[in-house]
Amino acid sequence: PEVALERVRKQIGRVPSSGALHFLLGQVHQARAEMRPAEEAYLKAIELEPRLTGPYLQLGQLYAREGRYEPALAKLEAALAVNPRNVGTLMLIGVTHQRRGDTARAREAFEKILADHPRFAPAANNLAWILAEQGGDEDRALQLAQLAKELAPDDGAASDTLGWILYR
Repeated sequence: PEVALERVRKQIGRVPSSGALHFLLGQVHQARAEMRPAEEAYLKAIELEPRLTGPYLQLGQLYAREGRYEPALAKLEAALAVNPRNVGTLMLIGVTHQRRGDTARAREAFEKILADHPRFAPAANNLAWILAEQGGDEDRALQLAQLAKELAPDDGAASDTLGWILYR
């Protein structure tokens, strides 16, 4: 980790205007569990190269882990503005809404993913769980859970969701 940090800093010294290098610096700090310097590096990367989606996503995840859902969602929405079809960004938005208890917005995000990618197991699984828990369409919940299990047979979350729906 020390060598990586020094190498990235050296490269930034050579090309200080590189958003990609500041993003990499943030990742190194994050791997070292240095969250404040990671946040600063990601923000600098966005300042230098606002079209990079990686720093937005990392900030969104970092903020969500800290329970700071509003700033997390703001960064994830900014990433979506840069790349509206990014499945990973949509998934993070859905999961963040789900964590903060806004199942309607989470459901909306997962539905949007499945409209473009009908065989995306994580979105199918999460939407199945929401439908089962929120009194939605039970048949659709079961279909989605079965699809998630078919697509990701070794995923414990898919097994858990399908088992729970079958139990209910």
